[in-house]
Amino acid sequence: MEKFEMEMNKISKELEVLMGNLEEIMDITLSSLVNIDIMGINKIKEMDIMIYHKTKELETRCVNLILLYSPVAKDLRRLITTMKILMDIDRIGRYSYDISLFIPRFYEKGHLGKPEIIPKMVDQTKKMVRIAIKSFIEENADIAESLQKEDDLVDDLFDKLENEIIEYVKSDINNLERGIGYMLIGKYLERMADHAVNIGDNVIYLIKGEKVIKL
Repeated sequence: MEKFEMEMNKISKELEVLMGNLEEIMDITLSSLVNIDIMGINKIKEMDIMIYHKTKELETRCVNLILLYSPVAKDLRRLITTMKILMDIDRIGRYSYDISLFIPRFYEKGHLGKPEIIPKMVDQTKKMVRIAIKSFIEENADIAESLQKEDDLVDDLFDKLENEIIEYVKSDINNLERGIGYMLIGKYLERMADHAVNIGDNVIYLIKGEKVIKL
């Protein structure tokens, strides 16, 4: 099983690189959104495609390991967990691209005030992605379990965003289109945070062999 361990270690290291790619695409997305830089959309799209193809490559390698070595117990759980995490990584990358598509909406009229809550949501979501991947690399259930409280902070920020947008629209109905754009961006960030929680839940399953039950 030495070759199996070597390949699993390679996959884990490449997973760490993907985490860095996720942080980069989220940084570019935030910068492009705040600065209304429509030129950034192409870069975000390229990175999203790269992340997609890399996740598919790693998924294939995980399947091949199952077929070649027929792992059992924790080794099998680790492969299954890795494939689930790769799906979450792919979705986080795709949501970054989806957010970038709203940038042209603000190009003509600019932002409603100064964007403050959305950058905070991006930073919190990035933090959650880092925690999630760290929990997987270190196989640390305690770190994984902390993600739920971190997710609550994202939910609180979304509530503040919602209230702020309502006030903007109340003051001027012409703010409605941009307001809806902000709300949808906030929703995408909420979903990205949810995927980070999913990664944590899968880490807990990997370590304890028990699925996390949501109440």
